Amino acid sequence: MKVSIKFRVLIPVLVVTSVLLTAIIALAYFTTSAEVEKLAFKQGESLSSQFGAYVDSEMEVAMDSARAFTWSFIGLRRAGIQNREAYAAVLEDGLKGGAARFPFLAIWTVWEPGAFGDDPTKVKNDGLRLADGRFAVLYVNNKGNVRAGKIADDFVKGESYLSPIKEKIEYMTGPMSVSYTGDAKEKTRIAS
Repeated sequence: MKVSIKFRVLIPVLVVTSVLLTAIIALAYFTTSAEVEKLAFKQGESLSSQFGAYVDSEMEVAMDSARAFTWSFIGLRRAGIQNREAYAAVLEDGLKGGAARFPFLAIWTVWEPGAFGDDPTKVKNDGLRLADGRFAVLYVNNKGNVRAGKIADDFVKGESYLSPIKEKIEYMTGPMSVSYTGDAKEKTRIAS
């Protein structure tokens, strides 16, 4: 079988061209995929920072409101008012009045046993107490309909209750730092 000279020249040229073209495509793929991945991480970090800042600002509004209630309760205590129903009414009205401006889902308070100067075990259960007698009230906002709720007795064993008592600082949940890749140097904030 006799092969023409054109065919003998064409085959090596096609093979070399295919190998070069495959190498160029592979190089372009790996180069661009790394760039696309970097860009995706940058956009993800930007979005997570944006949402983290939004959650921070929303949580700060809630903390400011909590501080205002604290100061109101301190004023009531200093004035000698120890009526639990008065404190509950302040919370309920605070949730109702703030619902238009601040989209709070709930508002609550839990006090230490005996905070009102009485023996909590000897006070009748008026729906404003936990099993150990401590004053605890919760109001829930369901699309503008504010209703009383029940705080679980084991709430006082949780971190959001115990941390402020132990550390003498405010406790606020908020954005957390996470890493997409598991590398501690690449942590970014996400909304929690």
